[in-house]
Amino acid sequence: MQADIFALPFREHTFDLAYSIGVLHHTPDTEGAFAKVAATVKPGGGLAVYLYDRYSIGRHSSDLIRKLTTRLPHRVTLGLSAFAILYYYPCRLPLVGKLLQLLCPISMHPDWRWRWLDTFDWYSPAYQWKLVYPEVGRWFRANGFGEIDIFDGPIRMRGVKNAAPAGTRREPGLVAARA
Repeated sequence: MQADIFALPFREHTFDLAYSIGVLHHTPDTEGAFAKVAATVKPGGGLAVYLYDRYSIGRHSSDLIRKLTTRLPHRVTLGLSAFAILYYYPCRLPLVGKLLQLLCPISMHPDWRWRWLDTFDWYSPAYQWKLVYPEVGRWFRANGFGEIDIFDGPIRMRGVKNAAPAGTRREPGLVAARA
């Protein structure tokens, strides 16, 4: 099912598990989108997210590049992202590579198809928020989640929704958001 994340066609407390991989940070209101997905998780259910982080110094360059690429037609940005296919090899060099990645960051995925897709995903969406772990942790807690686990970056976290008050209806299910 495809739906607007801000108007999900599901009742609250419906799903055992919800996850978002690469979606929430591309919405106009990441925290609000998180809350909408979190509301669909039933007590005792889990929520896992993957979000862009703002820990990298290279983010400044990519943010500057995005000022241009987000104004271009997607076909042009897709073509420019193909540059990542070959640019990857000099970026793997010990010192030069680090400098190149600071100036013009690309995905370093070893598969050229994923590298191209990831790089396009960085430079084409209208919205791209970069977050920090404490901020996302507050969202989990504010939406009733505990047992929060943090994994290596970018930002990967999961939590379990706290127990429900008596009389809460539970239905099994799964909701996923992915790019």
